Amino acid sequence: HDQLPTAPSVVSSTGKMYHGTGLRFEAFDEAALDGTALYGPGVYTTDDAGIAASYARNRSKKTGTPGSLQNVAIPANARLLNLETSLPDDAVQALEQAAIRNESSYDVDAWDLAAKAARAGEPGKAVYAAFKDGLEDSIATVADAAEALDALNMVLRNAGYDGLAHIGGAAQGGKR
Repeated sequence: HDQLPTAPSVVSSTGKMYHGTGLRFEAFDEAALDGTALYGPGVYTTDDAGIAASYARNRSKKTGTPGSLQNVAIPANARLLNLETSLPDDAVQALEQAAIRNESSYDVDAWDLAAKAARAGEPGKAVYAAFKDGLEDSIATVADAAEALDALNMVLRNAGYDGLAHIGGAAQGGKR
């Protein structure tokens, strides 16, 4: 019998995207990115202006400033890892190599758990969750955790991926 089709591990940009924030700005500033965000420092976007607007409202309540809805242009040829599926082989290999390189660092458990989850075919979001679990078990400070998440993203960037795609947003009340 036929197998059900699976989602691709790598997706392309969907074109017009939105970013909701509690701050007003003209250009993205890497220094202002939140290192403790769900998947590390980065610009979080959605193709749904309503979801981005809800983030802007929620963030503006925290900052006490008017929220802002930003249009974000992502190049059509951007290679984004689909966090809803297992990682492609080259991404798994990159994580395995990073785990070996980091054998003596404070975050060794994070790298080992992420590589193990990736090898097991877990979806990308589970790989990130495993990495965060490993960080929580270490003596990492919040700043160390942010730096480690940035390092994880850099490993994937060096493997040829421009970013992450997390399809859905149901945890924040978004559409699937």
